[in-house]
Amino acid sequence: EGPNPPAVAAALECADRLGCGLPPTMLKAAASALCAGLSGGDKPKPRKGLAGLVGGGRPTPRFGEAMARSAARGADLAEVNRVVASKLIENALRGESGRQALDEWLWQLRCTWDGIERAALDCGLEELLVERLQREWCNFDDALLVGFARLVQDTRSHRPGVWKSILEEMQRRLPTLSTENFAHCVDLARKSTFRPSDPAFFQKFAQHIGPSLSQASPEDLARLLHTFCLTLPEPLFMSSLVFPHAEAIRVRLAEPEGLGIHLHGVLQALANGGGKGEGVVRPSWWRSLVLRPWAREMRTLSQLLRSGPSGLGGRAAYVGSMEAYIIGDVGRVWSQPLMAALQFAHRPPPPAFLRRALRCTLRQRRAMMASDMAAGRALGFVAWRLGQRTGHHGEEEEVLTENVGLPLASVARLMDEEEDSSLLLTARVGFLEKAYRRHGDVERVALLAVLKGLRAHETGRSLLRRGGEGMACITGVVDIYVDRITCLSCLGVLAQFKKAFPGVEVQVACAFPPWLPRKLPYERYYGVLNHMSKSPHIVSGIPLTN
Repeated sequence: EGPNPPAVAAALECADRLGCGLPPTMLKAAASALCAGLSGGDKPKPRKGLAGLVGGGRPTPRFGEAMARSAARGADLAEVNRVVASKLIENALRGESGRQALDEWLWQLRCTWDGIERAALDCGLEELLVERLQREWCNFDDALLVGFARLVQDTRSHRPGVWKSILEEMQRRLPTLSTENFAHCVDLARKSTFRPSDPAFFQKFAQHIGPSLSQASPEDLARLLHTFCLTLPEPLFMSSLVFPHAEAIRVRLAEPEGLGIHLHGVLQALANGGGKGEGVVRPSWWRSLVLRPWAREMRTLSQLLRSGPSGLGGRAAYVGSMEAYIIGDVGRVWSQPLMAALQFAHRPPPPAFLRRALRCTLRQRRAMMASDMAAGRALGFVAWRLGQRTGHHGEEEEVLTENVGLPLASVARLMDEEEDSSLLLTARVGFLEKAYRRHGDVERVALLAVLKGLRAHETGRSLLRRGGEGMACITGVVDIYVDRITCLSCLGVLAQFKKAFPGVEVQVACAFPPWLPRKLPYERYYGVLNHMSKSPHIVSGIPLTN
């Protein structure tokens, strides 16, 4: 009784754990309690413990859980959904002043609980929210549209219907968007889990890019080119973007000083978007203004990775040099050549290992919802066999550690950044402002597992204690598979491991060509996409089909 959503969530949780059925009168009471919790008006109520609700926008703890649990049992939440949808739109229209409240609401509504990976947004609320958005878009200026889309993306509250409405509104405004908002809209559209897989969708964006290429700041130019290089195949990238605006791009590249610290990002996007194959037609200036400068940057980066912290005079110098690139990786086209130069991919892992790794990671992706927070994290697989040559001529081998296959995931928040940092030092790298801690990435987690296996063996511990001389005696192979492109920080970690263990062969493969025959379907990278609910009850996720 009364406006106490946390108590509703707690009671329903108890009923779920005990397997108890609830009569309709109790479900009606739960819906009434949620409605009462939303009727606080605009005056804040005191927030003590779990009680209280700010009527102007902020939900109580467990409010979203109470909604989802009630809907799962068949409660009628039509009125609750209507009020919540109104509050979401009201806070979105308040701009910066409503951003915190909107963020709290979206986090509450996507909350999940053990055993049921569903959120309150899946309980009929999405349909009402889409209806309200369609009526209210005229009251959103461009900045509000970008801010709302970013919050929906960052909180993983996106749903097919919501994103379809956002993307349609973005496309409708393309001719009138400012350069900055155009760059952010294209970037957010690219990041959307529910964006169309057809490249023609981004061709429409490319048709309106003309003024942006000459007027955009270096940061926005890098953002635009990066988005299109990831979404358009090489021939379309050249025909839809480069050739129609060749002169504007040439002018920007002819003055690299004007691009400043974002030159790496611009060159990376163009070099990957245009590819290095023979079947793509490129402008006459492409080699002198794109490929040669990018090749120089790749050689400099390769030397930096080979040198490592010890070769650059310490941790600070190494980390600073890595972070100065302001890119997360060198792109799908150039990752394999760089790895080959660093002797990580001069030959791929065995086909049998790749098959096992693919089966394992795809099983995990099929059990994962694309709207879950973990969907954007990398998954991987590692196998290794390390030993020490013994005997007078080294004809015998003592196995120190072996593992035929270990599933992995990026888990930065669960790991110590300083663990084995003397051997495997990471750097915060990412594209533009999105720099992340990389100490929990799959490649480093794999190498930490190898080191742990060595320490579990008495001879392995002894060799590690002897330092460089002892580690040089260790031989073997480490095979790593990751379903993302290896980042700059992980390339550095792999190079440091290779330098410390010169007798160990490290073989890395990513979930893209040339390691695989073709690129995988979208849901194989980001999980199962759940379609918009047609009822007030929670719906199951189903794979996206083209």
